[in-house]
Parts: sequence; structure tokens; C-alpha cells
Amino acid sequence: MAHHQKADDGNGKLDRGLAPHLGVPDDFADWHWATQLNQARAVRFAIEHYRSWWPRTAGAIVWQLNDCWPVTSWAAIDGDERPKPLWYALRAAYAPRLLTVQPRAGREVLAVVNDTSALWQGTVHLSRQRLDGTVLAEEDLALAVGAWSVGQFRLPTTVATPDDPAREVLVVRLGDLQTVHAWAEDIDLDLDPEPLRASATPVQDGYRVDVTASSLARDVTLLVDRLDPEARVDTALVDIPAGATASFHVRTRGTFDPAELTRAPVLRSANDVVVRRTSEVEARDLTQSPA
Repeated sequence: MAHHQKADDGNGKLDRGLAPHLGVPDDFADWHWATQLNQARAVRFAIEHYRSWWPRTAGAIVWQLNDCWPVTSWAAIDGDERPKPLWYALRAAYAPRLLTVQPRAGREVLAVVNDTSALWQGTVHLSRQRLDGTVLAEEDLALAVGAWSVGQFRLPTTVATPDDPAREVLVVRLGDLQTVHAWAEDIDLDLDPEPLRASATPVQDGYRVDVTASSLARDVTLLVDRLDPEARVDTALVDIPAGATASFHVRTRGTFDPAELTRAPVLRSANDVVVRRTSEVEARDLTQSPA
């Protein structure tokens, strides 16, 4: 890996970028997943910010799409033409319709981005809830956003401010779209390290993997190329609130134990990086404390 790291102090830069958001895992497989996740989040964060300011900001150019050889790189597609988590983040951030919570004049608003030729109207459901799914406040807002435009809607007071930022999130749903907004970095969230229950079912061209969360699971992703370099999955970086289920379609001709799709290092989330790192630090502190 060092041979393929061409940036000056490249790994140091990656670690310093990780530290305030996810922490820096000791295990290489965890570190590899965390750095890709951090990259995907950073780019998606920027693009959603830019799009929420339409028409003040009318575009963004991403560097870079792909790479020509195996290298530690900011590319969204690696040298073997396999999409990284960033590729899925780009697809989501550039979707024709987008929900994103953004800061405006000292408070947060829901920016509803409608980059289509049709009016977008419906009722958005806002739920401030604990990570375990306990609903603390709910609001429904009827809205309409014209073609090729962005609507900005102030969050109602009941859902705008958490009582405990480490244990609460805002879940926003409009039609089949959802976004989960946290008021703290993952490293400060009280995330359950093992919130997922998963099953893999054979389908005609691969597998359907159903993943259910008992507590909020952030950025759930299947790193299917660990089992088959040619395998592809239809979606990634999915936030699953407590009690909800998300389905992933894995296309593959490879032969492997389907159960491998339901556990690490294939099934990953932000939870299993952040909390394990914190738990290990606490465990070391306890063992080193005087009796």
C-alpha cells in the first residue's frame, strides 16, 4: 500500500481527516472501510450544500471519476473498474430529487431540491427520535416545489433541536425518499456497534440481502467485491432507522457462502467502525487503571 501511496504524507492526511468524524481504527480492514466512508461523506456533504443554494450555485465538478491503475486515490471507480462507496454517494447527491437539512441564518432548514420538469408536492414527515427508534416529536408539512427549483422550509421547533445530541436524530421522509440528520459527529453518537440482522436470499442473477436495524445504523454498505471482484450491488451508504429494513440486490456469478453477505467484512456500517474503536480505548483505559 505504501508503494501505491503517492501523496506527500498521504496516510497522515487520511488519518487526520478521519479523526474528528469516525476516529482512526487500528485494524486495516476497518481503516480501509472508514477512509472510503469518510471520503464519500465529505463529497456528498459538499454537493448537497451546493445544490441547496440553487440558483446561487448552479453546478459542481468532481475530481475524479476513475483511475487507470491500483493506487490510493480520490477516484470514485478504482483501477479495476469497481465502484467505491464514493460512486454511490455521488449518485445520491446528484439525484434529480433530493432532501437535505442545511444551516440558514443560524438555524436549520429542510432544502427540497427538485431538478425535474414537474412540480414536486407531497407531505413530508419529520420525526425527532432516539437512536433506538423512540419517537420524541413528529410533524407533517405539506409542501410544493416547482420544476427546476429548490424549496427551503424552516424546521418546526419541536423537531429542530435535540434534547440529547448524542442519542437523537431527525428522520425526514417524503414519498420514497428519506434522509437522516444527526446533530453530532459519529464519534460522539451513542451508536450501537451491532444493530443489524441480515439474511441473503438467492435470486435469478445473484442475491437479495435484507438488512433490519434494531437501532439506527448509519451508511450500511455491502462491500461485495470482497467475495467476487465482478460482483455489483444496487445501492450503498443506506441509513436504516431503528425497526426499518433495507434491501440490497447483489448481482454476481461468483460462488460463495451467501451467509458471508450478512457479516463483516462484507456487511459494514459506520456503527461497527466508530463504536468498536471507542470500546477498545475504554477497555485499555480500564485495564491500565490502578486497582
